[in-house]
Amino acid sequence: LCRNYLWKMSPIIVRWACFLLIVWVMSCGAEPQPMAFTGKETKWVVLKETGPQPHPPKSDSYTRSDTTIWNGIASFRDSRCPRTLVNLFQKAKYPERVYVGLVQQNGDDDVDCLEEYCNRMGSTNRKEDEAKCPYYSQIRILRVHAREARGPTYGRHLMSYLLRDEDEFCMQTDSHMDYVDDWDVKMLDMWGAIGNEYGVITTYVNRFEDLNKNLNGVNEVPHLCDLVWRDGLPRNKEAKACRSLKKPKLTT
Repeated sequence: LCRNYLWKMSPIIVRWACFLLIVWVMSCGAEPQPMAFTGKETKWVVLKETGPQPHPPKSDSYTRSDTTIWNGIASFRDSRCPRTLVNLFQKAKYPERVYVGLVQQNGDDDVDCLEEYCNRMGSTNRKEDEAKCPYYSQIRILRVHAREARGPTYGRHLMSYLLRDEDEFCMQTDSHMDYVDDWDVKMLDMWGAIGNEYGVITTYVNRFEDLNKNLNGVNEVPHLCDLVWRDGLPRNKEAKACRSLKKPKLTT
């Protein structure tokens, strides 16, 4: 009796097994959904674009290879500053469009960032040798004695005076940074993907050791989305996280 029952039921079992197998295969091959971690209570939530969309870019300049990018750097007695400049230019796909606004706050015995950069590039920055120092004319430097430093905010304020009207895109980094290959193209592509003329991309950068790594297998990245008022000033709260993003997430 039991054998006959199973025999009659086998087509149904086979159909269900095939259905479950198809669902499993589809789920394995499905593209992961963009998600954000919003807190211990809500945990991971699927990101959906709702509501009004921002004003799109006014031009396609972000797609061109001659569009200028200005990188502001405020350095305080940082011996890693020269290596940052080397990385910046050597890893850009189009280094001839990259400009630097460098505020150097050094003591008397500290290594000069621009001089050491030129040394590492096989030259010096002496006046008669400037042509031999790659991209020398694209580096605007303001030297301030370390005694006159007033913290990172003041250094970055001075940095803004090195920005010019012809610099179309600008970004700000620390003086101890590395960059991925073709970072200039990738950054502008990322900005264009936002679809926002007034978009500003910001994040906490990874450690050098994690550069180009797919964290947790889902391309997990820090997400800055909360502010807190402290001592009369707005400050970022601790970073949350996003994963499997197709483009940068607007702060909402």
